[in-house]
Amino acid sequence: MPEPEPEPVPEPVPVPAPAAPRRRAAALEGWAVLLWVAAALAAISAGALLLAGPPELDYRRLIRATARLSITLFLVIFTASPLMRLAPSAYSRWALRNRRYLGVSLALSQAVHAVAIALLMVTLGGFRSDSWLATGGGMVGYLLLIAMTITSFDGPARALGRARWRVLHTAGICTLFVIFLVTYAGHLGHAPIAAVPVALLLGALALRVIAWTRTRRRRPA
Repeated sequence: MPEPEPEPVPEPVPVPAPAAPRRRAAALEGWAVLLWVAAALAAISAGALLLAGPPELDYRRLIRATARLSITLFLVIFTASPLMRLAPSAYSRWALRNRRYLGVSLALSQAVHAVAIALLMVTLGGFRSDSWLATGGGMVGYLLLIAMTITSFDGPARALGRARWRVLHTAGICTLFVIFLVTYAGHLGHAPIAAVPVALLLGALALRVIAWTRTRRRRPA
């Protein structure tokens, strides 16, 4: 008798990969980054302004909160490239890929920071500053940040040219670094907690220097 034919083995049905992690990643990409930062700023502003207290205290709370958000965004931007060179990872790739949107988010945070300062000035009845040098540096920083934000978009960047774009953004990021460092270092006398952002800024600078040094060594003579 002929042997019975073996039954066909069914082919395995491919199981699609779960889409949830991909959706979560997409929620933190591109302009979604700006939307999340805008939502955080709205929550921060509401929390600072709706708490009980005189308007002056409300504005000071908002100034401090936006300053903390701004330095956090700045540190992510400032360390994105050196981290990618020294220790590539999912985080460093994400930070480098979204640096444009993080920069626009920083500009938005600093805009709210400036509005809070202006409201405080109105409440106090005029402008007060212990250092005109710090005030002038802050104005220069804002002008550079505006220019960097505008040239983050493709059209203005092409009009400016690659070489001038690089000069502008290098000068701008270095100026912002100095402003953040001088501002927080100036608070060390009466607010020891300011040592934390100062240390983070100096650590970020060291990271950039190490990455720059290693890149220089790898270049052919």
